[in-house]
Amino acid sequence: MQLLGNLKIHFLALVLTVVAEFIGIKKLGPVVLLPLLYTLVLGLLISIPKFKILTIKQMEKSADYIGIAVMILMVKVGLGIGPNLGILTSAGWALLLQELGHFFGTI
Repeated sequence: MQLLGNLKIHFLALVLTVVAEFIGIKKLGPVVLLPLLYTLVLGLLISIPKFKILTIKQMEKSADYIGIAVMILMVKVGLGIGPNLGILTSAGWALLLQELGHFFGTI
C-alpha cells in the first residue's frame, strides 16, 4: 500500500513525462535537446520549496526512485550497445587504451 501513499509522486512523474514527450526532440544547430532534459528541468521547477508542490519527505522518497530509474536506463543503454560490439572490437587497442586513459584520468 506504500504505492498509494506515493501516488502524488507517480502522478507528477507521469505528467512531467507526458509534457516532455509532447515538446519532443528539438535541434538547435549541432545541439539536440531530448525530452529527458525537459523532464529534469520541469522536475527541478516543481521541487522548489516555495511552490509547496512536494514536501521534503516526498522529495526524499522520489530520490529513491531515481536510483531505480537510472538502473533501468543503464539496462536500456547496455542492450543498445550489445548489437554494436563488433564495431567496438574492430576499434582494437586504440579504443581500449583511450578508455583506460579516461578511467585513470578521473582517479
